[in-house]
Amino acid sequence: MSGRGGRRARIQLRQLGVITVLVCLVTPVFNVLTNAPTLRSAIQGVVDGVLVCGLVGGYVQFVRDGALRPWFRRLPFAADLAISSPIVVALFLVGRGVVLRGARDRDDLRLPVRGR
Repeated sequence: MSGRGGRRARIQLRQLGVITVLVCLVTPVFNVLTNAPTLRSAIQGVVDGVLVCGLVGGYVQFVRDGALRPWFRRLPFAADLAISSPIVVALFLVGRGVVLRGARDRDDLRLPVRGR
């Protein structure tokens, strides 16, 4: 990475990293308070944070404000919002679905415990 583009990419990656760390600190607390006070729920919150921040943050910083920035800047606010919002929601739901699917599949693999 050299020149202005490389510097901008490093700054954006650093911003995404800081946001991801903050989300990964808050989401486990939210999961423990709203779902179940277990270590598993907290770990699921961390995984949620990493996956969702990677997907949504990557889209916003490197696609919407990166490669497609000139195109989005020509759009009126309402059009920009109408395009970006469903994309961000879809990315959030995909990230969340992957985490929930992984948790469900992990539960399906557990062997039943026999009574004594």
